[in-house]
Amino acid sequence: TYNGDLDELQCGSSDVLSTIAWYCGNAGDTPHPVGGKDANAFGLHDVLGNVSEWCHDWTPEHTGSEPVTDPCQSTPGFSGPWGPVRVTRGGSWSFFASASRAAYRGSSDPGGNNDSLGFRPVRTIP
Repeated sequence: TYNGDLDELQCGSSDVLSTIAWYCGNAGDTPHPVGGKDANAFGLHDVLGNVSEWCHDWTPEHTGSEPVTDPCQSTPGFSGPWGPVRVTRGGSWSFFASASRAAYRGSSDPGGNNDSLGFRPVRTIP
């Protein structure tokens, strides 16, 4: 993480995460208002933990037999029990500490009901 290496991979207390992220070890089984933890160097809060960031790309089909670095899929690929799923990043209040990092890739059904998902509006600076 931008705060150091993770020292706890499950739901125990983490010195690295406690000041920057809500995760299963400190969130009390609920999401929290934005800004309750320290910001990163860019002034952004809750980049890790609290709610997973719902990404624009779809989860690609992947057999696991070949390494893949940050695949981007513009059309639905992998389908879960309810249909195609989108990529999520950053972990959430209900995830283990090991998922509270920008490189973590999860997935979620776009039609589902999930209070551990959010999104981050972005724009290009002219």
